Amino acid sequence: ALAGDNIDALVEEVITPILPSTLCPNDIRELLDEQQYRDASIHTEAQALKRLVSPPGHVFVINGSVCDVSVDAFLCPGTLSKKKNSVAGTIFRRWYETLCDTNAKLLSVLRGPDDGSSSGGGRRRRSRSRGNSGGSDSEMRQRRSIYRALPMKHYEEYDRVCTPKYWPWAEFWRKDEFDAATSGLFRVPYLVAGEVSIERSCAKGSNRAVPSEQDHIDALIETVRQFVLVSLEELRREQPRPRANRERYLLALPVVGTGGGNAGDLTGQVVSSMMLALSELVASNTDVDCVIVCADLATFSHAQNVRWRMYEKILSNKEANSFDIIEPLSSFRLFTPDMRDHCAELAKLSSRGLLSMFLGAGVPMGAGLPSWRSLLLAIEDQFTPNGRPDERMLGRDVDPLLVADWLDVLCKSRPDREGKRADIKQRIADFLIERSGYPSLLMYLLAALPCKSYVTQNYDMHIERAFTCRNIAEKKEVARRPGAFDIGDVSAAADDSSLSVIPYRPVKGAGRWVLKMHGCTSEPDSIVVTSSDYRDYERGRKKALAGLVQ
Repeated sequence: ALAGDNIDALVEEVITPILPSTLCPNDIRELLDEQQYRDASIHTEAQALKRLVSPPGHVFVINGSVCDVSVDAFLCPGTLSKKKNSVAGTIFRRWYETLCDTNAKLLSVLRGPDDGSSSGGGRRRRSRSRGNSGGSDSEMRQRRSIYRALPMKHYEEYDRVCTPKYWPWAEFWRKDEFDAATSGLFRVPYLVAGEVSIERSCAKGSNRAVPSEQDHIDALIETVRQFVLVSLEELRREQPRPRANRERYLLALPVVGTGGGNAGDLTGQVVSSMMLALSELVASNTDVDCVIVCADLATFSHAQNVRWRMYEKILSNKEANSFDIIEPLSSFRLFTPDMRDHCAELAKLSSRGLLSMFLGAGVPMGAGLPSWRSLLLAIEDQFTPNGRPDERMLGRDVDPLLVADWLDVLCKSRPDREGKRADIKQRIADFLIERSGYPSLLMYLLAALPCKSYVTQNYDMHIERAFTCRNIAEKKEVARRPGAFDIGDVSAAADDSSLSVIPYRPVKGAGRWVLKMHGCTSEPDSIVVTSSDYRDYERGRKKALAGLVQ
């Protein structure tokens, strides 16, 4: 219909019923003209109409680490030097050291084809194992020097951001499509380094050595704007489809400049300015959502308060005869009265400690992990000649439990095409650990709610990692390999932020607990997958787990 010429009929019969009742067809006509005037990318009424009825993007807020969220790209704040081709900053250093320890092959690719430091990578990893603060002065200088060894791509139009010059888009895209990337090249979100230093925050033409507060905030918001535009430019060209079957690209940003950027005393103003700037950016680009990642509880609480004030403003203006494309958080307008009532009721239960979570496969699927059926098919692919879907013996219509029983026999009877022998439980654990990556946005959103009890049938360890990354600014260390997360890294302190993992790591007096009903990748033998596993579960383990919960 949008491709046709009869826009008047389309507006009257299709579009008008789904827009606010206060908008008549003539009002919609005016909005179409206004959007064509505002947005240079809109050339026809059909394009304007599509933009008008497309659900707007959203700005999320979570408490965690910007390096540890499953997104398409993230902003890494720091001090950029085009002359030295270097990036300096706490987040960049942690990201780089993570690659040194866990993703050496990717780091080698990022250093470029002329890099001759493959042997040095081993030395760096050994020196890193001494700890964050240990080592001699020479080792510390060596560690600092390696951050300048990463070739960066700079932009003429965007002077406050840069990106890795040798990012392996083709390898990552092939892994997404066919899961056939070279072993050891673990996929990570695209890094965009952004300038946040106070020295480069003075207004152009100013003679001031130190910028004013407003100049500093304006410079930080310009970094945010350039990050979104550069990320979308690169992703649209190199990664045609968002990760994890999302509808839109997902971009993560910390609260810029409030750590090492000397804007800690401006945190409130920075959060508010970021929220407004990102709201405009997601409204004017229909293929992106953004998430502000707060590293401590105070910043997270403030950001939520800012969002709530925006939401209240939308509610108070709900009868306005306008569909402003740059309205802050205009996606809240999609809420129907019934949805608002449900949200209010859930919030009331949560604040009183009466809300419990039951987490299914949809939560980790937002991080790219498979459903149960897709997981079993992936195990079958290990035994086919080339691992292609058309070589499978079992179709998608077969009962997954029957598939699991057949695969259990197959795994025990012979090795896979690479000669490896392992039972189905070990294969499931290995598969999920290799592809676990970072927790999904949904996992962080759920972990932020004041909920004390979680129950899950998932095998992965995303919930443990999401809790470990909360209030990251107050912690010294987080397990760096996302897929090989060590459950022992979860704090055992009995406070509101600690998590008791039942039955694998119960913590007496912990503020929250999660019951893993069907096993965990940390203990492959505990995984419940075959019909015999389910029978044994009903007979014995179910009662034991119930006792632990009590």
